[in-house]
Amino acid sequence: MIVKDVTINGWHGDCMDNFAVPSHVGSGRSFSFTAIMTQPDLIGGYRILRPLGEGGMGVVYLAEPPGDGLLCALKTLRPEMVQSPNADEVMHRFIREMAALSGLHHPNIPEVRATGEENGVPFMVLEYHPGGTLQELLRSGSRLQPLYAASLILQLLSALDYLHRRGWVHRDLKPSNLFLGEDGRLLLNDFGIAFIRELDEKQMVVGTPAYMAPEQLMGQPADARSDLFAVGALFYELLTEVKPFAGRSFTAIAKKVLTGQLPPPSQSIPASVALDPVVARATAKRPRDRFQTAAEFAAALRLAMEQLPADDAPTPDAPSFSTAS
Repeated sequence: MIVKDVTINGWHGDCMDNFAVPSHVGSGRSFSFTAIMTQPDLIGGYRILRPLGEGGMGVVYLAEPPGDGLLCALKTLRPEMVQSPNADEVMHRFIREMAALSGLHHPNIPEVRATGEENGVPFMVLEYHPGGTLQELLRSGSRLQPLYAASLILQLLSALDYLHRRGWVHRDLKPSNLFLGEDGRLLLNDFGIAFIRELDEKQMVVGTPAYMAPEQLMGQPADARSDLFAVGALFYELLTEVKPFAGRSFTAIAKKVLTGQLPPPSQSIPASVALDPVVARATAKRPRDRFQTAAEFAAALRLAMEQLPADDAPTPDAPSFSTAS
């Protein structure tokens, strides 16, 4: 079993329209890299301003495009990953991520502006939103009103509905992977492990334990319902400002996920009582007891929202869900 907490902060997106696999990929030869051990001044003509965050494989910079243009987030591989013994596998995964993400076009999945490579190392140029993450919002001490929190979850469910219908499972939903746009949009990010097909075959445990479904923690295959468990856990945290399954170790967290029961959010926020059954079903231990699709989850949430008191927080337009089979 491999346990990994994947965290990539500050980047968005995906794109296939202008993606091309470098000619040396799949040639049977080893990759040749020129590693940059300090923050570079330029990558592919983009001026690097400062780091936005880094994760298991990648590092993300705030960048300025050539000429006049909007600031963007540029994601590339971390230098130590480029020089590691498994650099070939890391390169293939990064390229696979760029290729898979390029076909996704949804208002709650950020846009990729370009892809390229610098010294043989690929990079993605992604839409940048300075609104910060949900994690930063939670840490600011600003309590979210139940109706506003529910409207954010509806947007997340719309993005997941789109993703799941295309056969993908995100696997690593958490506050730091969700960004807020200046227009009120919620943006789903960090698809780094969503496109690794062999995870289920090798029974690998990859993700962030506090938001992982029980079946993921046990090394069983993840599906759309695993993501919906994470949405339920995230929803609980948005409502109560309490992390649903906290612990000092993987073992402690896993025990809570597998056997612990979340108290109803209304114990902390009485105004959210209509949301209690929604959160309870989303975080059911057995996948068959949860919502089976993101659209089903969203339908139940909309009904519950009709019973919530109005608040002064801006509520984005209701997202749409596909009716296709």
